[in-house]
Amino acid sequence: MKNSLIALFVRLIIIFIAACGLAICVFWYPLSISLSVMGLADSVPVPTFEQNIEMWTQLIFYYLVSLPCFIILFLAWLITCSIKKGAFFSEKNVKIIKLSALILFVDLMVFLIGNVVFLILGWNDFALIYFILFVIGLGLTILIMFFETYLKKSLKMQENREVLI
Repeated sequence: MKNSLIALFVRLIIIFIAACGLAICVFWYPLSISLSVMGLADSVPVPTFEQNIEMWTQLIFYYLVSLPCFIILFLAWLITCSIKKGAFFSEKNVKIIKLSALILFVDLMVFLIGNVVFLILGWNDFALIYFILFVIGLGLTILIMFFETYLKKSLKMQENREVLI
């Protein structure tokens, strides 16, 4: 398979993930937060001052912890540029992948702590869903770290092969 075709497939996956992330930010966060704060009501109640603080605090928090995920997608897009050029095995990509894993890990820790705080405050009725997202993200972080390790090993093997030739 050609490098440009691989880069195209990876870019399509990145676009799909970004679209899903935007859908979560636009639809899921506001819906889940309003259901947690206001509950199911037949009429549209006017939120109290405390409910407004609760809603906006959660919404801003979830938007802020979503931002690093989009940064990671941008970094993945940069890697597709090197795939397209046929220079995937490079120190630059190792650094980008390592940075992505670090960003995701720190973001997940903030996400977990925030959700625990919201759970303690009684603000989060969807804690199980957010905990599942945390576990999926942690698994993805570990996968990225393994990928970075094996990319580093491949790069060393490639350098050793070039020295022998």
